[in-house]
Amino acid sequence: MLFEVFATLDSAVTVGEYGAKKFLMRDGKEVVQCLYYENDQTLPRLIRGQVHRCVGNYDKQKDTMTCVSVRAASLSEQRNALEAVRASDAEMRNVVLALSEM
Repeated sequence: MLFEVFATLDSAVTVGEYGAKKFLMRDGKEVVQCLYYENDQTLPRLIRGQVHRCVGNYDKQKDTMTCVSVRAASLSEQRNALEAVRASDAEMRNVVLALSEM
């Protein structure tokens, strides 16, 4: 399952295990450790304090998000992010409800 996260870059980008680019994204009090592997796309220049859009898989056991796409969030995306979360949350609740009825 892919997740789309809009959050503020809260750390420097460092090189981790196997050449992964590591960085922290923060939304209020919540922080997620992100990893990005530069396979066919290099990681764009990320600016600390700016809002970015990250898409990837979240690993609950490791509490990390392995990103497949990272870029600066546009102003319209930032404005619409909360409404997108509400719509996604409502849809996920419907899916969970449907699965629990099976």
